[in-house]
Amino acid sequence: MQTLVQDQESNTHKSTSPKLTCVVTGTTRPTNEKYLQSKADKKGISVKDFVENYAGKQVVKRLRAGQSVEDVRRELNAEVTTPVTDEMVKSILRVNGKSKANS
Repeated sequence: MQTLVQDQESNTHKSTSPKLTCVVTGTTRPTNEKYLQSKADKKGISVKDFVENYAGKQVVKRLRAGQSVEDVRRELNAEVTTPVTDEMVKSILRVNGKSKANS
């Protein structure tokens, strides 16, 4: 009985669910491997690329509307100051949100 309880405890600790972190605001949200793989497959990229270019819905919406990263951060009260290049913004917009006929 003792080993059964220990086995169950060790199983619950080793599989922590992955978290997505927005590269613009730094906010995180829980996710799962199946979701990550599905998103990566839809975009024709690796899970690693998806995770590295993940941005939240509100961020993507504002960037698509032409706002700068600085404006988006200010509006969403982000405390992150990590530089985001124009190339990164293009990747963020390509990887996140609905696909517009494989743009």
